[in-house]
Amino acid sequence: MLGLTACAWLEALGATAVACDVSETRLSQAVRFGARHLAKPDALTELVRSLTHDRGADLALELSGSAAAAAAAVDVLRAGGTAVWAGTVSPTDPVPINPETVVRRCLTVTGVHNYAPPDLAAAVAFLAANHARFPFAELVEKSFPLGDVAAAFRFAEAERPVRVAVECG
Repeated sequence: MLGLTACAWLEALGATAVACDVSETRLSQAVRFGARHLAKPDALTELVRSLTHDRGADLALELSGSAAAAAAAVDVLRAGGTAVWAGTVSPTDPVPINPETVVRRCLTVTGVHNYAPPDLAAAVAFLAANHARFPFAELVEKSFPLGDVAAAFRFAEAERPVRVAVECG
């Protein structure tokens, strides 16, 4: 969901989003949310280099929680680029980063966790302005009444949909 929303937001801003994923299904979804280029992890660096004439990306967002994806986010950056890691919210393997690479290429690597009220307001405004442009509603595979919340969790765990809804009213 984070990656699809990021693709939509970047498209709305006029930026070029390159989506990278191991899943063909998720890559197909990314196109519907504005990704202009798609790559499997083993082809990402080559694609970014090709698109940027060997310069590298200005910004790389890691939204999956994969340690390999976090490392790739740093690898594809241009000199002065920024990697934002937001997907890893539980323990994972360490990511090897050469400090000399960060220093000599003047890279920024930062983590983002949670958000402030203005961030939520901006996200809600974005969704309100773009709900018809991007198929966010289609990401909710199934809805459950509040009384069946346990079934909603079981469904989410077993089926791994992008989102499941629990209706409160």
